[in-house]
Amino acid sequence: MDRRRYKRYPLHLQARITLNCDYRDPIRDIRIGRVLQGLVDTLDISLGGFRVAFMTADTDHHIDFTTSEACHLKDRSVTVSFADLELTVWGEIKRVYPDTLQMAIAITMVSDIQSWKELCGEPLAAGA
Repeated sequence: MDRRRYKRYPLHLQARITLNCDYRDPIRDIRIGRVLQGLVDTLDISLGGFRVAFMTADTDHHIDFTTSEACHLKDRSVTVSFADLELTVWGEIKRVYPDTLQMAIAITMVSDIQSWKELCGEPLAAGA
């Protein structure tokens, strides 16, 4: 049984991701603040979420995180901007795979829902 609410479609788009990964280090009892920005490639998308892989070819935009940091990223807010499409998607990180530099994101808001629906292959409502 498929547990996903929406059908996923394989689609590769380049985007810029921004996420805040600040967390409290219990050993040193300090807050560690870090904003991560980088380039990602979508692997698949749906109306409710998508999966991305961080791109590592461009060292100016290279992003990585340790396994210990990855566990702190779950449920963090994230902004993903698709400049070529003039589209921005906001969401929450649901799963992080530090060994492959991938993450799954649940969508909370989209700047242009009609454009996102078109990307996802959803039929548009009449008159839309």
